[in-house]
Amino acid sequence: MAVKRKKFMRPVRRKNSKRSIKNSSLNYNGLLSGVFDSYGYGTLSDMSNPFQLGGSNQYNPLTLNRVLLSYAYMTHGVIQTFIDQPVEDAFRGGIDFETDELDEDEIQLLQDVLVECKDYSTMKYVMKWARLFGGAGLIINTNQDPTKELDISSIDDDSPLSFLDADRWELTLNFLLEDRTPTPYNYYGQPIHKSRVIKLNGKEAPSFIRRRLQGWGMSELERCIRDVNSYVKNQDVIYELLDEAKIDIWRLQGLNAAMLSANANTKISNRLNLATLIKNYQRALVMDKDDEYEQKQITFGGLADIQTQNRIGVAASVRMPITKLFGQSATGFNSGEDDIENYNSVIESEIRGKAIELVHTVVKLRCQQLFGFIPEHFDCKFKPLRVLNQEQVENIKNHKLNRASTLYSQGILSGSEYCEHLRKDEVLLFEPEVEQGKREPEPPMPSADVDIPQKPVKAKDSVGRKGTSKK
Repeated sequence: MAVKRKKFMRPVRRKNSKRSIKNSSLNYNGLLSGVFDSYGYGTLSDMSNPFQLGGSNQYNPLTLNRVLLSYAYMTHGVIQTFIDQPVEDAFRGGIDFETDELDEDEIQLLQDVLVECKDYSTMKYVMKWARLFGGAGLIINTNQDPTKELDISSIDDDSPLSFLDADRWELTLNFLLEDRTPTPYNYYGQPIHKSRVIKLNGKEAPSFIRRRLQGWGMSELERCIRDVNSYVKNQDVIYELLDEAKIDIWRLQGLNAAMLSANANTKISNRLNLATLIKNYQRALVMDKDDEYEQKQITFGGLADIQTQNRIGVAASVRMPITKLFGQSATGFNSGEDDIENYNSVIESEIRGKAIELVHTVVKLRCQQLFGFIPEHFDCKFKPLRVLNQEQVENIKNHKLNRASTLYSQGILSGSEYCEHLRKDEVLLFEPEVEQGKREPEPPMPSADVDIPQKPVKAKDSVGRKGTSKK
């Protein structure tokens, strides 16, 4: 019987088939693989794929979650330190004011009022809420109509003046009408004129996210949420492991058969509880010869290294040294001075740079209230961030004394100016009589035991000419 052979069918080659790409000189595994991949990017490697980065991003701004930020600030000490410590360091020691229109007593009165009225505390709270919630405001509270523009000239010593701190959620802002209406702010139902609010934004957001923040900035926690989560997760794991650090294992003969009875469960539980109570190094644990008891203890090796790396990650994201954030002292040959210098530069640029507007506004209004005018030229300077030891302080005072003494000896400074200069530099701690004008300064007298060099005596010779006397 003849077998009918099947007709061989040549496969149809499609344009997009793998075989056609394989035979092509520009195949996918060749040149094209280095130009395009299935996503339209340069390579299929996960390390170079931008969607690998996209999967680790958050697409709902944490700044909009008021409740989470409030309770996170209340609960976690690391977050409190990160928010509060830079602001406290920026205002440490107060602020120095320099102007030619106020004397020392008036400047001291201004400083006392700023402290007594808690203006420094209010400004610090505004800075803290701006860092935590992405925005805050300083409200100027007077007896004038809050919906009208602030009249600074009507403020005097009889007018009440205070400052209120409000975060972005207390100080509701209609950002769509911010430039169109004179009262874009609302403080617990009270419309407020924009001239009475000093707005302070957090970190500026990109334009794609900016409108979602409703006219405010970003919270400082946005940039460190991943590192903070790693730190909190590590703390939770350690806390859970502490509960399971020591586990008792009992092997009881016939346990499975005894579990079928309801009475047996109670008896077994009572037996184990009794054994646990009497278990002590001074007591004996009595067991059946067929029962076994074993105790296993979990070791915590490697957790300290993970915790150290988590701390480094958190400190790097918040731009604070570990010595400041966690109170950990520097180890090895590192004295920590370089870290502190970098931290001080961050405070100068990010904290003090934003706070200077608040300080100028508060000082102007207090001067108007206390003295009836605002100085045209005045300068506000923060205290130095670097903390010097006692030896360095004394060396600086000696240099200031030598410099002032040189100016006095050259006649550039008078006696009263010399004393006033020394008192400003805190070299003199009291007001001497020379500065008060009661007497003139006296040149220093040489000591009795010091030999004063004498000039050689000139004598006449026989001819009548002057010459040097010879012994």
